[in-house]
Amino acid sequence: MRMRRSQALATLATLAVAVLLAGCATPAALSSEASAAQLGAAFGACSAGGPGEGGSPIEAVAATKDWVAAAALNTGQRPDSGVTGTRDVEVQTVSGGKETVRLHSSFWPGIEWAFNNDAKVWLAMADPEYWEQGTVGYVLVETAGGEVFFPGECLDEILRIPLHDELGPESDKLLAGLPLVEPGKVRDYLGIEDAAPEEQHPDRVILNPDDVDAAVLEPLTLIGIYLKTSGEIGDGTFTICTRIPAGWNECVMADEKSTLDGWNFNAYIDDSGELEFWLLNGDADVSQPFGKIGEVNTRGKGIEVFVDTSTIGVDGTVTNDDLVTLAD
Repeated sequence: MRMRRSQALATLATLAVAVLLAGCATPAALSSEASAAQLGAAFGACSAGGPGEGGSPIEAVAATKDWVAAAALNTGQRPDSGVTGTRDVEVQTVSGGKETVRLHSSFWPGIEWAFNNDAKVWLAMADPEYWEQGTVGYVLVETAGGEVFFPGECLDEILRIPLHDELGPESDKLLAGLPLVEPGKVRDYLGIEDAAPEEQHPDRVILNPDDVDAAVLEPLTLIGIYLKTSGEIGDGTFTICTRIPAGWNECVMADEKSTLDGWNFNAYIDDSGELEFWLLNGDADVSQPFGKIGEVNTRGKGIEVFVDTSTIGVDGTVTNDDLVTLAD
């Protein structure tokens, strides 16, 4: 499954938010000579709470395979002030071409600062196996002075601060060169040593043929699922995942697409035919589910389901476990 976000650095999170609220340096006032720390505090701080607990930031950037070197955004598609979420945006690339990407609203201010201050902007594309095609996972900005920061909600604490600590004095140079490294050589470039595989916790088994023993999957049946929701959950970055006693299946985003078009995906079931539906975070972290939202009996065949998301909180709070119904 996906990489999980890093553990919050509580003291630095408080400091970053305090700098913004105190008005010591507004984004518009930052010059091209501003440091990565200043820019991270201005464009990558957490607006409330913190980024939460998660996995390794260096593993997250090492997993990025596709980059887009951006030269401009279609400003006519800029979200209105106060509007959050991910929407399609046309990007003019450094090579002169045009691409349409899905860009989160929190990335815009830092990207615009970069374009106005002769900085390089790299869009790190999310893995299409887990995210909708064309989604930008994060943004890497290299300033004219060679320093690197990551604009976007909480990304200063999720990426820049821990990466700087882990990579040391050469962090800016290494990160600035990252988009130019062949995907197969990124781990060596960053000096990452492959750790010995850990034994999976029994409640966190992912039913992926590439990762789980064939003996686990052999008695199971793979079925197709079509899922629609009554509305996106929160800002659309939550995921809905299915589960059986043997482990977890595929996940889909609880975003606008889930409401307008729906998602087609697969799931393994056992002889009982029972299939559980759970709400997880945007990284599909099965170790910290928000809660079970429903269960249906598939009767051993493909199904269409509808998920009533109206009672799920914008922060992922789940209060009911009967929100999933079979379509007529």
